[in-house]
Amino acid sequence: MLKRLLTAFLVILMLVPLAACGESTPPPASETTDPTSAATTTEAPETQPTGPLPELPEVRYEGTELVFVCRPADTQYYNERWLDAEDITGDLINDSIFKRNTYIEEKYGVVIRTEESDKPADLVSKASQSNDDFYDVMYESFTNTGSAALAGQLYNIADFGHVDYSKPWWDANSVEGLAYHDKLFAVVCDISLMTPVGQRGVIFNRDLAKENNLEDCYELVKNNQWTLDKMIEMTTKISGDLDGDQQQTDADLYGFLYQPGNDNTAFYLLGGCGVEFIGVTDDGFEEKFMNEKTITILEKIRTFSTDKTITRDYYDLDAEGSRWIYGRKLFAEDHFLFTVASSDVFDEFNSMEMQSEYGMVPLPKYDVNQPEYYHYLDPLRTCMSIPATNSQDDIERLSVLLEDMAYKSSEEVLTAFVDTVISLRRARVPELGEMVKLIRKSICYDASTLFTTLDYKSMLATAVDTGNAASTFSSQGNVFRKRLANVAKKLDALG
Repeated sequence: MLKRLLTAFLVILMLVPLAACGESTPPPASETTDPTSAATTTEAPETQPTGPLPELPEVRYEGTELVFVCRPADTQYYNERWLDAEDITGDLINDSIFKRNTYIEEKYGVVIRTEESDKPADLVSKASQSNDDFYDVMYESFTNTGSAALAGQLYNIADFGHVDYSKPWWDANSVEGLAYHDKLFAVVCDISLMTPVGQRGVIFNRDLAKENNLEDCYELVKNNQWTLDKMIEMTTKISGDLDGDQQQTDADLYGFLYQPGNDNTAFYLLGGCGVEFIGVTDDGFEEKFMNEKTITILEKIRTFSTDKTITRDYYDLDAEGSRWIYGRKLFAEDHFLFTVASSDVFDEFNSMEMQSEYGMVPLPKYDVNQPEYYHYLDPLRTCMSIPATNSQDDIERLSVLLEDMAYKSSEEVLTAFVDTVISLRRARVPELGEMVKLIRKSICYDASTLFTTLDYKSMLATAVDTGNAASTFSSQGNVFRKRLANVAKKLDALG
């Protein structure tokens, strides 16, 4: 049924306390403050349509709400800053969000509201168990969204009314990669930019590269020369005992700030080299990464990641407090040439008053023959899903509202973020905006993004640590394939 304002008010009075966060130790990519804080006291630019327009009926939904359940906007990790804005403040991103929401509210006669929780899937689960139609849309981590999907708590949006997944405001890669046969329970679009602009690339210190007579990374990308071998070559040329104590410590100079463990740098570099992890077949899922190419890439990565004279990992740092913040503070103080992270860290560099020019480029290709760049996803980023408690009337209404909202986001919010904040303010060079756009369009998704019990990252971490990927794949491969079959069986059982 349609959600009326009076009903929504009663719902608020009945809501249980917010669930405790199930992600107490998130990866460092999102351990950051507001990524928009550098862009304030400037009026958001008026935008004109730059591409196709949505094809939607002229309808109004007077007196109804569009209710998002999502992570808090003010949480320290993986914050959902992209859905709500209370008023015009002079902050470019806030004002773009406010204008987008106001446009939707006035055009359709609705009120947009957010219900925040550290784990939105818990609220959706409770609503599902009591068959309460509280929430229209869930924005939740891929990890928790997958669990909700397998529990039958999400609507199959493979065919979603007036939503046109071919339009550029929907991530076509997510539609293809997250689909299983005729089922699609999650998707990425421009309504929230946590995932589209939060994907990991290679962050580099441009001044350090110049000082050491190394190629410019932007030019390497432009000339199709940005490969894994090139990145490793540049990494090995940056090393120095800055304090003269004859020891390798945090005070010295390194080529790479590396992240070990399950969410390790090696995983993202493998994805950047075009390694596919899981595919869909007529019968279920198949693993696609236990092969010679993967083994070769892991051996290349080990040549620099295990050399403590040129690489230092976060767990080697003598940090007080957050090792992630401390590591990026060292980066801001010119102790590293490269690290793999998202553009979220730029605000940290600003707050740390980093003096050197820094930039971001895609993850390197395997070689110059690789046709495109690829970026596998951080599963603690968020995706959009629709709770199964929505009625068919709700689905019709939501398909109109979300199609238009995603379109308006691509014109207003994404434009403000990429063109104004990234290109003109943070790095002082326009190339960075182009890199963010390139990375956004090259994010890869597969079943493991949603169904993290598949857990091949721990297998890859073991392969990196032991230096014997072939043995790791041989000993753990059958168990992994059984997990794939189990997830496929659960998905097949869903209506």
